[in-house]
Amino acid sequence: MFTPVESSFGAFLLHLSTTHLLLGNGRVLGASGMLGSAFWKPDGHNIPLLAGMGISALGTLYFDAWWKPSYAGTPEVFGKWTWVVCGLLVGVGTKYSNGCTSGHMLCGIPLGRLRSVVAAVTFSATSVITATIAGAYTASPCGSTPCYTPIYPTADRIRQLIAITATATAITYTSLPLLRKLPQRTAEIITSVWSGALFSLGLMIAGMTDPTKPLGFFSMITDGGRRWDPSFLMIPIFGLLPNFLVWRRSVGKADAAPRGGWKMHMRKDIDMKLIAGSALFGVGWGLLGVCPGPGIVGGYLGGWKGASWVLGFVLGRY
Repeated sequence: MFTPVESSFGAFLLHLSTTHLLLGNGRVLGASGMLGSAFWKPDGHNIPLLAGMGISALGTLYFDAWWKPSYAGTPEVFGKWTWVVCGLLVGVGTKYSNGCTSGHMLCGIPLGRLRSVVAAVTFSATSVITATIAGAYTASPCGSTPCYTPIYPTADRIRQLIAITATATAITYTSLPLLRKLPQRTAEIITSVWSGALFSLGLMIAGMTDPTKPLGFFSMITDGGRRWDPSFLMIPIFGLLPNFLVWRRSVGKADAAPRGGWKMHMRKDIDMKLIAGSALFGVGWGLLGVCPGPGIVGGYLGGWKGASWVLGFVLGRY
């Protein structure tokens, strides 16, 4: 079902996460690159990010939080091999396109990269086409109610979301000048852990770690649009747009650079490798509804399904 409030708060946490990492460490938060490099070239960037995501994800087991993702009812296009195969497709696709929804869409577009715009349009369109053709569900996950029908949280949940977001915002922006007083290496690790934790939390609260959520968005014309869940639209509105508004004032400027400098790759080439890789990623995403960020969370919380997706992804990257 359409969850505009939760998805909006979750999207804003994604903004805080990517902003903290970019302004603190000068790096773009690319989930595919993070996971792909951690197994073969672990370093002080990818490991702390993954650790932060794990702390946030595993915390739902301890606190029994309402935003813990559900993996029930996920499609099985390839039977028991579905998660491995889709992870493999996403791994190969993101390898050749050099990015996914976080690196290209959430970060690349606000940075003004035409390359990221082309990649995002390609994998988004391919995901919609794939989900429509594959027919992920034999029956609507929303029952007889149209999935675009909005549902709203209780007053207690709204207060909780406000408290979480206010606290995260305060820590994110007040910590940046304070971290500059610490040794650079220590500050970079703390920044990565915090950014990873916020990134994972934002994905879960937005509902994007539940595969049925993206698949619902891709099902725009299925059953005359009755299966369409527009929750995903909150990501560009409350995640991508704030990134654009905040980053344009400081990112790339010498006087605002972190101590380690800006570490962004500003490739501008648009070739068939980018388009083909983005399309292949879109196929894997459209079949299962799992892209690299949620895939990492699934590796912590999704049992053998999540672990098999991570395995397929890592194999696809190499």
